[in-house]
Amino acid sequence: MFDRHLAGLAEREAAALRASDERFRRLYNKTPPPLYSRREDGMIEHGSDAWLDLLGYSRDEVIGRRVSDFLTEESVTRHREPVWPAFLAEGMVEDVEYQAATKDQGR
Repeated sequence: MFDRHLAGLAEREAAALRASDERFRRLYNKTPPPLYSRREDGMIEHGSDAWLDLLGYSRDEVIGRRVSDFLTEESVTRHREPVWPAFLAEGMVEDVEYQAATKDQGR
């Protein structure tokens, strides 16, 4: 009986987590500023509707790719500069401006 109770509790918690994740994704997708998030390995994990509209790509076309795939050549060079190590060492970084390459413009 105790095992069934724990199993039921675990399923309710899992369902609540799935519902929370879905609410977060809907909010993230509809946020007006263009946003994307990356995994620890640098690959794109998610992109908001505004970001996808700005670039002209579908969600399936960007998920799992590097953000540098969507930057101009000049911005790719700037992207490779040691911004992240400086952030880790100093705890802050100056703003870095990147220019996106839209799907219809290419690079």
